[in-house]
Amino acid sequence: MTRPAKGMKLGWVVGSALNPHFHFHLVILDGLFSQDATDAVQFHPASDLGSRDMQRLQQTLRRRVLRLFLRPRAPR
Repeated sequence: MTRPAKGMKLGWVVGSALNPHFHFHLVILDGLFSQDATDAVQFHPASDLGSRDMQRLQQTLRRRVLRLFLRPRAPR
């Protein structure tokens, strides 16, 4: 795991108005991680995925994300 450089801090910028800003949220798949019986982690590049594989993955992700958004939430 990469550690942040010494002295780096998380920050944000707040404007004085709620200006609309159109943008996209993307999920870009470049691979996945697996863990073996010894807890060693290995990265597997996604270079072998074909068009049909990407379509199936996109459908699965869309279904799971929408399911999360539609799940009933307890009132706060």
